[in-house]
Amino acid sequence: MENTSDNDDVIIRSRAQALEVLHNDIRSNKSTDNSIGLLVLKVMSLRDINTIFGYKTGDKFLIKFGTFIQSLLLAEDKVIRVGDNEFAIIIKTVFNSNHLLLAINKILKNLARPLQIENEQVYVKVSIGAAIYPEHAGHAEQFLMCSDAALGKAIEEGNKHAFYSKQDTFNGYSNLAISKELDGAIDNCELTLLYQPKVDLLRQRVCSAECLMRWTNHKIGFVPPDIFIPIAEKSGRIMDLTIWSLNVAFKQAQYLHKQWPDFQIAVNLSAAILHDPEIIQLIKRAMIIWSINPNKIILEVTESAMMSDPERSFEILQDLSNIGFNLSIDDFGTGHSSLAYLKRLPVDELKIDKSFVLEMATDIDDKTIVLAIIELAHSFKLKVTAEGIENTETMGMLTAMGCETAQGFHIAKPMTDKELEKFIQESEWSLPSDTRDHIKQEILDVGS
Repeated sequence: MENTSDNDDVIIRSRAQALEVLHNDIRSNKSTDNSIGLLVLKVMSLRDINTIFGYKTGDKFLIKFGTFIQSLLLAEDKVIRVGDNEFAIIIKTVFNSNHLLLAINKILKNLARPLQIENEQVYVKVSIGAAIYPEHAGHAEQFLMCSDAALGKAIEEGNKHAFYSKQDTFNGYSNLAISKELDGAIDNCELTLLYQPKVDLLRQRVCSAECLMRWTNHKIGFVPPDIFIPIAEKSGRIMDLTIWSLNVAFKQAQYLHKQWPDFQIAVNLSAAILHDPEIIQLIKRAMIIWSINPNKIILEVTESAMMSDPERSFEILQDLSNIGFNLSIDDFGTGHSSLAYLKRLPVDELKIDKSFVLEMATDIDDKTIVLAIIELAHSFKLKVTAEGIENTETMGMLTAMGCETAQGFHIAKPMTDKELEKFIQESEWSLPSDTRDHIKQEILDVGS
């Protein structure tokens, strides 16, 4: 790399100035049909460079590195340092993603050769995230966030570069950024458990509730579980979330059990922790802490999670069954388990996936599948819960088919613990008043 001064134009820029340049380029670009390419390049080997040569040399290297990248581009393109080891590279005119890929490949090709640092030849490792305006973003800040998200994807997957796709972000935040925010979710009290009631169709009363984790982050806002749960599983943070949810759920179950002895709480076990060697001890520990009777807890495991390692799943489920927990196979009908395997499982219930239930009132195929699952479960002496009940007609059909339990928006949406208590007392599916009176009398008798 050729020598440059410490006042090089690349180094004096900032993230805010990068946004200003992007904004101006976008504004001037609106009069043309061309697109703008934005690369965010991260020098992955900076730590090694600092360790070997010292921080002062590392800083000087970054100045020269920025100018080196600039030398590979057209005069109208810009390189701006936007972080300690990150550069925004603005390609003012691109025709499509393949055109932008040419610029990426040119950079990577030139970095495949060692660069000189204090008379030493050093290979510099980088990762690059790429996005295109207006294909991926409508304004400068979103444009930069998209490239950041693509960079996070490249780093997470161990690739040298990645292009942005909508699946890589939520509200403009990359999976990597969401993963980092999850670190403080518990300590910052950002997690809550909601409860969706289930109704006993034969007795027409509420009998249990499924716990559903919700996360509202101070920066990102509300993050749906189908976004953050897979990220937590992939990053290894799912165990901490599970321990938190078990303790909150068991505490709530213990409280409700004092008023309604037969009421059960259902807790989901993630596929990522089902085969963890510590999961049994962690569940038992929470059970002991809250003095909860395990038969008041339903542990739900998805069919696909079990089939990822059938033999290990069988061992785990057998241990949980021996402790006394009720076990449910969630999303049944989507995981391709065999009848021979199902026959062996120490489970109490099959939970029909809502994809079969939602349209069963109008779709004869879905209706046939639901009936077949119910009959199959009963042949194995298992109970059935159907989720996704959104109308009276579907609820009536399930009752006629012999389905034991129903869950869905027609009954109730997920609610807070206080709302659940009120639902148990006052809804059309409330528990009989004589049951509550009986429990209250028992409490009075104990206290006298």
